[in-house]
Amino acid sequence: MRVLFSLLFLSLFIPTNYPGLIEAIFALPLGLLLLRHSRSNPQKTLPDKTVITLWVFTLITLAVGSSFSRSSSLSLITLIRYVEGFAIYTLASTYPIHPFSFSRRMAVFGLLSCAAFIIILISIYPLGITPYYNSLTGINGHHPVAYTIIMTVPFIVAAAKRKTILMRLVILGISLILSAARGAWIMTAIFFSSQTIPLLPAIRRSQKIINTNGNQIRHNLPMVAALIFLIIALAIAGYFTTLSDAEKEKITKAAPAVRLYIKDTNMVMRLAFAGQAMAALRESPLVGHGPGTFSLLSRQYQTRSSLFSQYAHSFPLETLAENGILGSIGIAALFLLILTRALRALQSGNMAPFGWAVILTMLYSVIEVNLNSLPHWLIFWLIAGTLTRSTMHNHIPRFRNIAILMGIILVLFSLSYLTAQTYIAGKNTKKALTMAPYDKSVAIRRITQAPSLNKTEIHIIQRWHSLDPDILVALSLYKTELLPLALEKDPQNTHYRKEYITRLLTRGDTAAIAGLLCKTPEGVADAGCPLKTSKPFSVFIKDKIHAMEALNHLIGDDGYAKFLYFFGVALYTYTGDTLGTTYLWQKAQEAAPHWAYYYLEVAGAQYYWLNDISAAEKTIAVCMQHPLAAKGCKLVTDIHTLLRPGLYSRDIIIIPALQ
Repeated sequence: MRVLFSLLFLSLFIPTNYPGLIEAIFALPLGLLLLRHSRSNPQKTLPDKTVITLWVFTLITLAVGSSFSRSSSLSLITLIRYVEGFAIYTLASTYPIHPFSFSRRMAVFGLLSCAAFIIILISIYPLGITPYYNSLTGINGHHPVAYTIIMTVPFIVAAAKRKTILMRLVILGISLILSAARGAWIMTAIFFSSQTIPLLPAIRRSQKIINTNGNQIRHNLPMVAALIFLIIALAIAGYFTTLSDAEKEKITKAAPAVRLYIKDTNMVMRLAFAGQAMAALRESPLVGHGPGTFSLLSRQYQTRSSLFSQYAHSFPLETLAENGILGSIGIAALFLLILTRALRALQSGNMAPFGWAVILTMLYSVIEVNLNSLPHWLIFWLIAGTLTRSTMHNHIPRFRNIAILMGIILVLFSLSYLTAQTYIAGKNTKKALTMAPYDKSVAIRRITQAPSLNKTEIHIIQRWHSLDPDILVALSLYKTELLPLALEKDPQNTHYRKEYITRLLTRGDTAAIAGLLCKTPEGVADAGCPLKTSKPFSVFIKDKIHAMEALNHLIGDDGYAKFLYFFGVALYTYTGDTLGTTYLWQKAQEAAPHWAYYYLEVAGAQYYWLNDISAAEKTIAVCMQHPLAAKGCKLVTDIHTLLRPGLYSRDIIIIPALQ
């Protein structure tokens, strides 16, 4: 058990921007420990039979889902994570350790993590160094140390004596505030409330988790103070969000460090990610798109450029989107069983910290990515394993064989990944691909560094990364038909769109370009698009030179909108096609509805070129309703004050791309 705690603590410092690395690092020791434990201690202390049955069912459904996934590579990594969760759960549920000893180790683990986090920030921020993203520190105030605090605070409080509880709460409070994770503040406040303001019999009984050697009230006073402190902090953070942009800017200029605490709530982004998950679920409600593929789903269903995420910021929604309803049954049943045992544990003095740790972690996972962090995923199952340890000594059929199989899988995966990295270091991409075809970085290196790929290598890479747009674009050098498929799976990617349009213009493929430009923001073909039958547009495309110039604007988050606008400018300049130009400007306005100039150009074209006053007024009215564009549209107090089309072009050129 000491080995596990040491591994988990050290893993908090590993960079998390290398997919597969941390899984491979954990897979080898966990696999070896599971093999050793299953052979030397197969029947002395057995895991809970019901939980193990659900684990096996979950692993089978994940394996089946991986076989038709959008990316077998991402699904394999996710499957390995679940196998690692199974391994650490099995070790925890069969290892003979007293709950009180485990609680003390979890308390030490949490306090050491907080101390390391504080020391790192104190050491690097005064020097102006940005910390690399690991499981302790991050960027923009998003520090995953909050995940550790949520998991360990019940143990830290439970193991504290009256003389040390104040010091522990101070360390926790400093870490929470520096983390700038307001969700974690709320979770911690919920826990402290349950300990200081017991309202339900079950919660009152869970008061036994506090080691009271003296007066109960005196022991609770530091937690009451901590609760009041958190409530005040949340109130101040909430107040900051109500300030105007000018007031916020004034405060941040005076105290730059405060910017992390006056940021607007990111509920808009979280709701966007939730919407992407629901859109993916609607497309494939039963079987989903494959375990671990939300990063691909987010790129396809994002409503505007750069509004995508690797995770859904909600574990339940992410699980449903990736695995569908059928594929999520095993996972849901497994978590519900653990939650049931956690609620029951609140009535037990020794096991109450375990129950609270599980409940807080699961509650936090509804709005955060804490269970997407592998160290915290493993810590969760470490706690759950100890919580659900079976006291029965009956034989579980084939459990030993299952444990051995899972151990072998972990060892083989680790050896495969680490061997491939050795070959990469030696610049032997061919052997690296043979050893780890699932590794996306290896596949990209092989495609870009090899003089050429044979059919077998192309097939292998496609099999493992079938609908990953990055791989599709890279392989389009060998199969040109993969580029439009990549754009379909990542429609907001300006780099891919620019590459695709460049190839179409080079070929002079008028029909394909018109088909691309005539799609709605949802990717549906617009039957009324005038470009499909426009002779001036066909002449313009064959010219190539003027059309190519507009591609220079296809850069940044708003690059596609700029491209459409200047593509329209060039079309009007060299062909006089007012109808086609108005349509292209309208598409630019749809691509970037937050910029008023696009609305004004469309309205001007409708007024001056098409003589459609009602359409122009309607466009202005829509612009006035947009929260961001409305300010610019107030420049037009009357429809007759509209400027002639094209006069906003200089302003449009300098519109900054949103970061």
